[in-house]
Amino acid sequence: MSMAVMTYLEAKQAKQQSISKRLGDKNMAKTTAKLTMRFSEQDYQAMQHIAEHRDCSMAQIVRDALKEYLPQANPG
Repeated sequence: MSMAVMTYLEAKQAKQQSISKRLGDKNMAKTTAKLTMRFSEQDYQAMQHIAEHRDCSMAQIVRDALKEYLPQANPG
């Protein structure tokens, strides 16, 4: 196999591993609800920067933020 093909295959495998890592729990889709949100460009870029730094998805950043916020905000 040529070096270019090996490099391509290694890059493809690394990308798949990264996607798998970002998706986390494989059963999440079965136990969650979907929500579409809009953010200011500034907030979007901040989340993107944090996600890249933590090597996770921006959706995970939002989930983590909600985990911290909701217990404090729940009045009952």
